[in-house]
Amino acid sequence: MDLHNPRVDVVLFDVGNVLIQLNYDRIFELWAQPGAHDPKALRAKFKLTESFYDYERGTLSTAAYTQSLNTLIGTDLNVDEFRRGWNAIFDGEIPGMSRLLDDIANHARLFAFSNTNVDHVAHFPDYDDILHRFETVYVSNDVGERKPDVAAYRKVVNDIGVDPGRVLFLDDLQDNVRGAIDAGLHAVQFVDAVRARLDVSRYLAIPSE
Repeated sequence: MDLHNPRVDVVLFDVGNVLIQLNYDRIFELWAQPGAHDPKALRAKFKLTESFYDYERGTLSTAAYTQSLNTLIGTDLNVDEFRRGWNAIFDGEIPGMSRLLDDIANHARLFAFSNTNVDHVAHFPDYDDILHRFETVYVSNDVGERKPDVAAYRKVVNDIGVDPGRVLFLDDLQDNVRGAIDAGLHAVQFVDAVRARLDVSRYLAIPSE
């Protein structure tokens, strides 16, 4: 096989919408129920705030983020109601990814890195069928940094113990891809398993289809 790019020793994957499908509508449907809100109106008010980023860095508690969220979208959720909606986001494995991971594992080490929070991490064991393939699943709330900050990638790569130039990173968000490149990693945007297989095959001798 003709490899067009330098070979890599590690392939690093995002989790949400790369390995596990996320369903954002479910969150707002459940958050709307206690106060009889319009789910679409709640979703329109939602945005990523500094409180959200702190929650993902592990520096803000679930209770504190729930309070911040209530102020933002005009709800009166308690922590249990928040978690009920928040954790309904998971919607099954992305088709084709388990097979791709198995093919990669014959040629490179596998790791994952997710911007996430303590409440979502608590549900990762539900997806052990796919996540068990990774040596480590790094999460922003433990790392203390989040993508796309260069410091986040450097902490993960340093912990793995590999040169950044020997790592290929896949993420569905272009900003996170750019952050990885700024940190010295190879990186490509994830679209689906078919495209990811083709992209990875340019670095590793795996089947391209």
